[in-house]
Amino acid sequence: MINFIILLLVVVFIWFLIAHIDKSSNKTTSIAACPYCGVILNKIPKRKTKCPECKEYIYVRSKQTLFSSHFLTKEDAVAVDAMRELAGFGIDKNHYSRKKANLSKKFGQEPNSQDVIWGLYNNLISKVQDYNEASMIYYSMALFLNKLGKPYFSVLKQSRKAELKGINKRIIKAVRIQNSGDSCEACKTIDAKIFTVEQALKEMPLPCKECTYSLQGGKPGFCRCYYELIIDED
Repeated sequence: MINFIILLLVVVFIWFLIAHIDKSSNKTTSIAACPYCGVILNKIPKRKTKCPECKEYIYVRSKQTLFSSHFLTKEDAVAVDAMRELAGFGIDKNHYSRKKANLSKKFGQEPNSQDVIWGLYNNLISKVQDYNEASMIYYSMALFLNKLGKPYFSVLKQSRKAELKGINKRIIKAVRIQNSGDSCEACKTIDAKIFTVEQALKEMPLPCKECTYSLQGGKPGFCRCYYELIIDED
């Protein structure tokens, strides 16, 4: 009987130890190391900071579980931010893991976070059937590309096109272009211009091709003008 109790205690102890290890392995580490060169930082950064060794910028995302460290490269930090956007469309960490595994199998090597996020966006947009939702997804995709410093204009254009296609033309008479508060000079020249939905789809005045606005320090030209709907009251 005593031997049985001892054996039972040993089993319970081993189970507790394994559970504790598994739980710990899912936590991100707080060790401050540069994600580029690996040097250990003397002071734990609380915000974006430059590595004293390689001079690359280190980005801090303390509330994420996508990566094993809070201290990330720019690309991985942008991926974390994109996952927050994707969460609004029902995409979570499990989707990320599965997409990463699929791409690894397809290409024979581990994909970077940019490719995984882009793959998730493409899967999402390929299944959507609502124009308004498609417009929001394309806009989120354009933001993602902008943060990475990659060309985004064509994707932003797709967002505006989907927005126009989603308009109920039996109710909406026309659309009026509206500027944001700090729009560039090029965007100000088209402010308040009115188009029928058909004209807007044909000419695609938005996004403004000559826009020079730089969103959050990204590539210039991220037009934030939008369409105000004019209701047909007849």
